[in-house]
Amino acid sequence: MNFERKAIAMQILERIRQGGATQEDLMQITGSPKKIALYGQLSYLNNRALTIAEIDPSKAEFPLRAVDKTYYLGTYDEYVAEKNASTLPKVSVKKYTHEEMLERAQKRVDKASAKLAKATDKAKQHPKEDVYEFKETIAIGEMNLAILLLNLVEEGNYTYERGTVTD
Repeated sequence: MNFERKAIAMQILERIRQGGATQEDLMQITGSPKKIALYGQLSYLNNRALTIAEIDPSKAEFPLRAVDKTYYLGTYDEYVAEKNASTLPKVSVKKYTHEEMLERAQKRVDKASAKLAKATDKAKQHPKEDVYEFKETIAIGEMNLAILLLNLVEEGNYTYERGTVTD
């Protein structure tokens, strides 16, 4: 890291020490409207703090983001706890009614049908090109899966829960 970037990192560290530093405040110090510039500086400060923590954990200062979205300097233990908490995804699950599942399965069949028709036409237009034959084979497989899913939903032998990962 060159001297200028190191100086910016030290300015960011000093602004965080003053208290109440927001992301916008710190981005102004970097002189860039892009968040990646700030994240690069914070990464440098975290790596610097990790190096210090290897020698004396009580002297390490990690830039962390509080619930109110301001930055503060945390301890090594807070840094480790935040890292462990942030690696666990938060999942919310949506359960669909039978009617919603039927509608979704039918839409999937319709999409697969359109894709198969398009792939078949392309394969007929370009019989010597293997890529179109391959795409047609994939479309046939997707169509078969869509029909299988629709049949399972119609028989009532299929339930669907959609999990989405949130921040």
